[in-house]
Amino acid sequence: MTYGFSSLIGVITGSMIPVIGVLAASGILQGLLALLTQFEIVSDGTPTYTFISAMAGSMFYFLPIIIGFTSARRLGADPIIVAIIGGVLVHPGVVAMADPEAQGYHAFATIDRTVFNTEFFGIPVSLPEGNAYAYSIFPIIVAAWLASTIEPWLKKRIPAVVRSIFVPLLEIFIVSVLVLVVFGPIVMTVSGAIASLITWVLGLSYPLAGLVIGGFYQCLVIFGLHWAVIPIISQQIADPGYSPLNAIVSATMIAQGGGALAVWVRVRSAKVKRMAGPATISALCGVTEPAMYGLNLKYGRVFLTASVGGALSAGPGAAEPSR
Repeated sequence: MTYGFSSLIGVITGSMIPVIGVLAASGILQGLLALLTQFEIVSDGTPTYTFISAMAGSMFYFLPIIIGFTSARRLGADPIIVAIIGGVLVHPGVVAMADPEAQGYHAFATIDRTVFNTEFFGIPVSLPEGNAYAYSIFPIIVAAWLASTIEPWLKKRIPAVVRSIFVPLLEIFIVSVLVLVVFGPIVMTVSGAIASLITWVLGLSYPLAGLVIGGFYQCLVIFGLHWAVIPIISQQIADPGYSPLNAIVSATMIAQGGGALAVWVRVRSAKVKRMAGPATISALCGVTEPAMYGLNLKYGRVFLTASVGGALSAGPGAAEPSR
């Protein structure tokens, strides 16, 4: 079991390392945009803001396509085919189906509080609202693994004369259906359960919530499940106007940034130092993926100590906000 988990982490980090620099750049650009907005140099909603936001956010919005390419290379599947499957997950038509009421109809079906907002040949399908697939890496890594399994099987059975057409055709269709109908909803259900658990822990005690969430939040980031927390933060900011959860999450980001900074100070390798500097800045700007995938998970003790630091900084000192 330990070997399997290590292999999974290896696939995730191996898929992310090629894009660490771009992730760090996107995170820094997001931080700069926040500063420009804070000092009223750029106003939210203006064309300038939209352009810079697109520059900073496109990497994350199209993450399934990019990670589809890198994870396919890591697992031995065709990178172009898996990138196309990633494009299916973020296709505007698929995203629109996640909000059925915007299209004038209600949920297709509900089973045990799970909303199936569309269907495929009569099979109920649950699509995550808010285009959550755009920011999640785990469904596309599952897709890459499925493609690496199905692709050799198809190549053995399809005649060479039509292989270049029918292998991509069948692979895209089969893997896309499996991800959209089976594996994607499973991942999103787990993500929703985590969000419910976080809400429950917050209701018990803020110091306890800080300790637990502060210690484990960045583990969610590893698997791309942390986006389930964002709606909770948004809801808190809307009402009552502050977000204790955002403070806890921010502490974990600073802790992981501190871990990357420690690596930058301690290591002698020029290559690692070149990665650690931007990763530190990116983490302090709120994007910890470069620090996590490029450094902290590689040096496992750094990730563990940073997680402990996040728990301690967000936990014992936390108190319920005055109302």
